[in-house]
Amino acid sequence: MGRDAQIHIRVTEERKQEWKESVAASNEYKDLTHLVVAAVESELRSESDSQPAQSANPVTVDLSEVHERMDDIREELTDVKDISLDTFELVREDDEIMEIATLILDKIPEVESEEEIRNRVPESETIEERIAEIGPSWLLEKNLQAEGHDEYTVHRALDKLIKEMETVHVVEVDAEYTDRKDREERYYRLKE
Repeated sequence: MGRDAQIHIRVTEERKQEWKESVAASNEYKDLTHLVVAAVESELRSESDSQPAQSANPVTVDLSEVHERMDDIREELTDVKDISLDTFELVREDDEIMEIATLILDKIPEVESEEEIRNRVPESETIEERIAEIGPSWLLEKNLQAEGHDEYTVHRALDKLIKEMETVHVVEVDAEYTDRKDREERYYRLKE
């Protein structure tokens, strides 16, 4: 019979003491070496038990239905993503419309009556002053487009103000300018 091989392991003094106490407290191990060998063998057994057994006969499974269902799910997720992006775009667009509507509210004149805005004759020179004085739609549009807002969104903001704000109104008046007479829409707020 051959000599047993030795394996040296290095542990802290505290751990060695713990292991010695475990041997002394147990009738299962005769010495420290027996404890270490038993622990290693137990660990090796548990590892081999946890590995799946190899089957001698391979199994064939038809996964075509699973693949079809996965494709359906992918399509549905794509649809949900598209709807989500569309919703985000609508919300973003609505936020932009509200931003422009707020700008318009700050720009248009506030008057006591419709008659007051009808009878006002513009005297100012700048676009901003003219808008604050008589609120002509064409100047509002020109001014907001110069600030980077597209014509369609400006029109939607004007419509939103008329529909949703009781104090905002639009009136069509005959406007006389130096070289022509024309009809003009004027936006205004009634004082509350």
